[in-house]
Amino acid sequence: MEDITLYNNTAPISFCDKQTENIKRDAIKEKIINYINEKYNMQIVSDLYKVLKFQTLKNVSYHQHIISPLTTGNPYLMFLTIIDNKNTIIMIDRKIKKGYNYPKMHIINYKFDDIIYKKDTIFNCELIRNNDNNWQILLTDILVFDGQQQKTNVIKRFELIHNILNTHFEITDDIPCPIEIKRLFLYNQINYILNTFIPSLNYKCAGIVFYSIGQYSNYLYLFNRDTEMISILKEEEINEQFKITYPDLWLYKYKDDRKLSMNQDHNYQIDMHTDKSTNITADDKSHSINPNNNVGGSHSNVINNNTMIFKMIKTNITDIYTIYCIKDENLYDCGNPAIPNITLSLYLQELYKKKDAINMVCRYSLKFNKWIPINPTDTETISKYENVEYTILLLKRENMENILK
Repeated sequence: MEDITLYNNTAPISFCDKQTENIKRDAIKEKIINYINEKYNMQIVSDLYKVLKFQTLKNVSYHQHIISPLTTGNPYLMFLTIIDNKNTIIMIDRKIKKGYNYPKMHIINYKFDDIIYKKDTIFNCELIRNNDNNWQILLTDILVFDGQQQKTNVIKRFELIHNILNTHFEITDDIPCPIEIKRLFLYNQINYILNTFIPSLNYKCAGIVFYSIGQYSNYLYLFNRDTEMISILKEEEINEQFKITYPDLWLYKYKDDRKLSMNQDHNYQIDMHTDKSTNITADDKSHSINPNNNVGGSHSNVINNNTMIFKMIKTNITDIYTIYCIKDENLYDCGNPAIPNITLSLYLQELYKKKDAINMVCRYSLKFNKWIPINPTDTETISKYENVEYTILLLKRENMENILK
């Protein structure tokens, strides 16, 4: 940003009913846009989400997402950087007003620590005017921190946002408006979101955002403007309507669900053997992983050729855990395991009531491309990174060979 100056390039403007500065010269706006685009490969004006349609519904159904309401507020980038040797925050409109070539850019004042500006930080946010005509900024994502694009999953990105506001942000009397962080939810909280949370808000919402946990797109479900109440059907009612409307798809889905149910209820029969990488030995008896049998009891140290032992740590969000293996003698983040059914979800919630971290035997699922927790283990030995990667590679290779047969 050394070739950019704001001296004599701004003009007073009202922002959130308070006076601030607006960047008035297109040449300066162009330099800022080019800087962000070239350094972070980021388009200022772009569609943030793919609109959810029937054809793409399976992408949301088959891959884990975190959900959150989308407000009717205006989308902005909050760009924290150093210009003219000063800590500077630029609110960049992610829409271009008709008749203009560049988006609005306002210089606003918030007090973050110097480290947040030093190598650039960029938030996604929504500027909201609530029902009382008061303004607020809702942080909806973090795209750049410490000069690096944030490519971790949405859980870790929101943990970073919370950390920044808790440790590197100070509320002062001269702020334009309050800053809040968007709240995240799980699929099983959809009734609460629609019937309790959204009606309790002091601002309007336009839809539901589905944030991908993996390397998939974020989707947006837009509310019908004429719809005042959204009816949430029970699972049995949805299944019956789906069966009547799409009988072929229902049969296909039922077949997959039966397989998954069998895996969940019966395929927790693990063939025991000695794992050379972790030096864990188990007898050759079958072991039924029944959640109800393990809570509060002892746990077998079991592992086979598609299972590994991870340190599994809970997060602040229900059903979201992080698993770690050993790499270079340190814990290595292996992402979030899949929690494919309510039985496993409730079992883990009970298991983690008094603990934050548990060594867990996990089985790799080709369907979810994730590890699925099987059962806790008393062993302190955690699988090594190279063995984890080799196991995944081997399973995918065997699966491909079976497909080609």
